Amino acid sequence: MNLKHYLIVSIALFLIAGLANAAPWAHRYDDPTDGQIWESTNVPNNTTLQVSVEWGEGDWDGAMGSAFGVGSSQDGSGWTWYELPWFEDGDNNNKRCHANVLFSDNGTNWWAYRIIKASNGGTNYHNGSVDWSETYSPLSASAYVYIIPEPTSIFLILLGLGFLIRWK
Repeated sequence: MNLKHYLIVSIALFLIAGLANAAPWAHRYDDPTDGQIWESTNVPNNTTLQVSVEWGEGDWDGAMGSAFGVGSSQDGSGWTWYELPWFEDGDNNNKRCHANVLFSDNGTNWWAYRIIKASNGGTNYHNGSVDWSETYSPLSASAYVYIIPEPTSIFLILLGLGFLIRWK
């Protein structure tokens, strides 16, 4: 085999290996009649929102799990994960998954999607962009839901501050 053939074969093997190990692709399923139309938003306490993701056809591979996670840290520690079951095929047999999630923790709630691949058990995350993009690992959330405290909580805080000021 001459050098030219060796280079062609080496490049081909490199590309095949790279594609086989490529991270899954996904996007937030953004259907205003059925899907999630927000990436970062503010809502009142105890609000239920539908969360939706579409995983790429070649990336689904009978995935061991599709989930939506939410928590107070950006790295996923201490998060609560909700299963996102498949509900329909998208374009080219992409898999669309969704669920309803109750948001009840005041303040900033970071979130992301998670897929666990069946082929290698690897876990990847998606930040919730409406644009198709490659997933990543480890988790570093960039989207959030901010839960606005209930007015009674704000009133009690202001009332307490008033007593403190008046007491001095």
